[in-house]
Amino acid sequence: MLLDIADNAFARGRGSVLDEDQGGDALYHLHLFRQYALKWVYPLLDQGPFVMVHGDREHFNLIVNEDMTIVSVLDWEWSRVVPRQFFIPPLWLGIPNTINLAYDFVYKDYLKRFQRLLDLVRTRELDMYGQSLLADEWAAAMVDSGFLVANAFENWTDMDWFAHRFINWKWYRVHAKDSLAERVKVFMEEDPARRALVAAKLEEGWAYKVALDGLKNGNDQAENPSVVKLSSPVPVPD
Repeated sequence: MLLDIADNAFARGRGSVLDEDQGGDALYHLHLFRQYALKWVYPLLDQGPFVMVHGDREHFNLIVNEDMTIVSVLDWEWSRVVPRQFFIPPLWLGIPNTINLAYDFVYKDYLKRFQRLLDLVRTRELDMYGQSLLADEWAAAMVDSGFLVANAFENWTDMDWFAHRFINWKWYRVHAKDSLAERVKVFMEEDPARRALVAAKLEEGWAYKVALDGLKNGNDQAENPSVVKLSSPVPVPD
């Protein structure tokens, strides 16, 4: 469902395509992320057990005392239960930017910091429960940027960045015979519906920009005759 939400956001968003090349590139990377993510997902976990996550566990939602001990966590309105693959550690231990974390070398630097937290979690688990279930799961999940896959699922705008910066590097850095531009071109030519979708989104994106410029100039859409409305709905890709 989360993959479908991302596809729908691209297909229905008025400003998702403002340039023809950008449109094909974005559609290709959504497809690339879907391929990678479906290999990452472990469907049996959909049956539970489920775990509760905060939903917005950023550093600014943590209250600490003079000793830097966390005494409270704010903003629980986004909390929910999820499959265990989506229970991930804070990604801001390195840099507070998941887009840059998509670079493999940046993610590896993050893992060096995360390892300190992982060691603490393992020690506390062993002391309190005599086992290290969470530490073991996180140790396995961090491989191949697994934490970033989970993050992109729940922050669909990160899917494009993760696919572009990590999946491209992982899958094509050695064996690629064609450049990224060539792969995008082949992808778009494989299915006329993809070209039609990008063309329709480009037209809608231009109309959106005109309407946006009109609002910036103090005009609403009704007063702006140059705004173009699509006569038919945008097809949603399979």
